[in-house]
Amino acid sequence: MQCSIVQGQTAVRHDLTALLRIRTGCCRLNPKAVTPQELFGQTDPLSGEWETGVFAATWAKYNNRTLPYNTWITADGPVDTLWIESLNTVLDDNKLLTLASGDRIPMTENVKILFGECQRRSCDHGYQPVSCA
Repeated sequence: MQCSIVQGQTAVRHDLTALLRIRTGCCRLNPKAVTPQELFGQTDPLSGEWETGVFAATWAKYNNRTLPYNTWITADGPVDTLWIESLNTVLDDNKLLTLASGDRIPMTENVKILFGECQRRSCDHGYQPVSCA
């Protein structure tokens, strides 16, 4: 089942790229492979400095209007409330990633986000199996 979902995501991305005739890149990550703190960032308990998480760093890197291509960030893994709640402001009309540090990173027009596997028991009714923001 996992392979068919990955192939589905790839097919969607390739079809949209061909249809829109744009240059694209892809960044795939599994949000369940790390803790929410490692995903979005946390304050180091010893130094008090902010440590940027994997998703936050990826988001900041690709949400750059000067890039000559579009980037598809693919969240390839089960959707659950532990990490999807942190994306509420990205998925609503604000399209803004708000971190615990107070940093706010806007989503630019050259970035798309694609969600993979979504099981009914772990997924809110508002999220669909494969969707783009």
